[in-house]
Amino acid sequence: MSLPGVLVAPLPWQYDDWAHLSARIMDARLHHAVLIGGPAGIGKRPFAELLARSLLCRAPLAGSACGRCRDCELFAAGSHPDLLRVMPEEPGRQIRIEQIRSGLAEFVMRTASVAHAKVVIIDPAEAMNTHTANSLLKSLEEPAPRTHIVLLSDAPARLLPTVRSRCLQLKLRPPTPDLAADWLRESCGIDDAVDLLGVAAGMPLGALRLRDRGGLNGFDRVADVMRRAVEPRAWIAAVAGECAELELLDV
Repeated sequence: MSLPGVLVAPLPWQYDDWAHLSARIMDARLHHAVLIGGPAGIGKRPFAELLARSLLCRAPLAGSACGRCRDCELFAAGSHPDLLRVMPEEPGRQIRIEQIRSGLAEFVMRTASVAHAKVVIIDPAEAMNTHTANSLLKSLEEPAPRTHIVLLSDAPARLLPTVRSRCLQLKLRPPTPDLAADWLRESCGIDDAVDLLGVAAGMPLGALRLRDRGGLNGFDRVADVMRRAVEPRAWIAAVAGECAELELLDV
């Protein structure tokens, strides 16, 4: 999914949520663990990246990254040593317990390499099973100095209550249909924004992903398979195959 350049500001529908967090950053009141929830395609990942960049920046302006310091340069290059991303090793797989027990646990205990802080992003948090989530609890209950853990989730209710209770919970609010369509047209150059949003349940980044995967033509292919299929099993296999090829099941 291609966003229009490196984000240095929140997406338009995230201004209020960002103002809430940036005020906490300025006052040094941000909780050590933040759980960002919201439906797929709303923009949780770029919001978390913006948060991480601001926490690592050595000269933040009004709670936001300056975009010019060494930390911001390392972050933009994808090589900041004080940022750890914990994700499934393959799409659709679980986060392994070793990624938490060794990778995350060791990362949070060491001293920051170049920045004044360390940040961990766990995405998606629901990819942790019960044992993996329990292994995270120690880091949540006994936070390391100047270390922030950011969890992203499409379905926060699926996380362990003990994990949720130890986080500052933020639920991103979806944009209005007009705001979503305007952003797609003006920032991403998408003319059929309204149609794509209709397929993507109104989520702008879901619509952007659809565009990158062939747009509405992909759904036309699936519909064509459905019209041509007669045998139920063949119908299911054919439709699933088209969706998998187009990655339409991960919007």
